[in-house]
Amino acid sequence: MANNDTTTLSLEHLYRQYSQPILAYIMSLAQDLELAQEIWHETFLLAMQHWQTSPPENPPAWFKRTARNKFIDSYRHKKMATDKAVLIKALAVDDDIADEDMADIHYGDEQLKLIFTCCHPALDFDKQVALTLSIVAGLSTEQIAQALLLSQTTLEQRLTRAKRKIKQAAIPFVIPESRHLAERLNAVLKTLYLMFNAGVNQQSDPLDLAGNAMNLVKRLDSLLPYQAEVEGMLALMLFHQSRQSARYDSKHQIVPLSEQNRALWQASLIAEAERLLQRAMARQALGVYQIQAAIQGMHCHSTSWQSTDWAEIEALYRVHIALDNSPVVKLNSIYAISMSRNVAEAMRQLTVLEKSGALASYAPFYALQADLHQRAGDLKAAHASYLQAEAHSNHPQEQSHFCRQAEKIKQILAEQ
Repeated sequence: MANNDTTTLSLEHLYRQYSQPILAYIMSLAQDLELAQEIWHETFLLAMQHWQTSPPENPPAWFKRTARNKFIDSYRHKKMATDKAVLIKALAVDDDIADEDMADIHYGDEQLKLIFTCCHPALDFDKQVALTLSIVAGLSTEQIAQALLLSQTTLEQRLTRAKRKIKQAAIPFVIPESRHLAERLNAVLKTLYLMFNAGVNQQSDPLDLAGNAMNLVKRLDSLLPYQAEVEGMLALMLFHQSRQSARYDSKHQIVPLSEQNRALWQASLIAEAERLLQRAMARQALGVYQIQAAIQGMHCHSTSWQSTDWAEIEALYRVHIALDNSPVVKLNSIYAISMSRNVAEAMRQLTVLEKSGALASYAPFYALQADLHQRAGDLKAAHASYLQAEAHSNHPQEQSHFCRQAEKIKQILAEQ
């Protein structure tokens, strides 16, 4: 049983590690997303059946070879196309797939092709983002639904329709020509940033979502070398990444930015981010990712929480809202207002935002509400809001953080 348990754990790890690159490889052959997913699932089920007794020496090569063979069998059986070029391409692959053949499977251009397929303009923007987070990032429907502020039912319907549209419209599995790249950029950048956040907001990132997202943005930068927003995105990611080692304490508990040990921040990453941001700003094509990077840069260059230039951060948020008037951006700006002006004005604006109902299931809304209540001296309301934040979060360490904050306030109330 112990060996079976070990094999199962190993298979789960390999599934997480190779699901997206193998899927991208199958897609390069099949040109059909639903078929590619079907073949990958069949391949993995076969691994679960055979690897219990005889695991291969080179698991990724086994995945690739088995998936290719399943595609060939499926092609022959279903006679899926009159054009035999696809079958010839699959048959031309050497049966002896060696380690070096897998060196580029993490992913490069194949994954970018998968992203651009999911972000094709034939799909609605919301479907583009949802599909890419599911197919490329490998996020669960629960994770995506929370990130996009959707119900899981709505998300599942959106994913089903998007896959159907890709097949019906015969959307090609290619990186667009340079003249079409810019118009597709918005959805790709939004998706990559959500993918990055899903990784960087965890203490451990088993799928290396943050690293993969950064690598893909770097690849985009090489494809679009003069795009200010791509450079701004890279700068934003680097500012966040520079603080990663200070985000959690020795007990694996979240450390808020206000309490982080700034000596743990990586100065080299901050310097690289600043260089990229200055280069992006010099192009005079301002966008939301440059603004977000500038805000994070203000934090990274402050020597302490108290010395942070909150008035400048509030001003940057005003520019951000002019470009993107989304509820989450408004929420972030309200915290800056509470620090640069006063809690009362921030609470007034938060109440207006609450009435819109846009963030009714968004944990950070209740966390900010709790913080403002606590700073205003209303501890009972703060306690209730922290419990709401905990209830609406699906991040275990975040839930634990909100629970601890609620318990601290409960103890203070008990002593009064």
